[in-house]
Amino acid sequence: MRDINPLPDLGLALIQTELAWQDPAANRTHFQALLEQARGADLIVLPEMFSTGFSMDSAALAEPENGPT
Repeated sequence: MRDINPLPDLGLALIQTELAWQDPAANRTHFQALLEQARGADLIVLPEMFSTGFSMDSAALAEPENGPT
């Protein structure tokens, strides 16, 4: 078994919050403030589908590959 003591610590930020249903712009604004608080973390974990609020209307909410989210 390999000794893992020399490995550096990994800083995690887990963000769990309420989402604005089908409102990506509002969610991006909300998460921008939360991401500022998590600055310095090595890994930030966001809720799945955080920008759309778990909407199933993917055709209306889809973004281009280089979209804002």
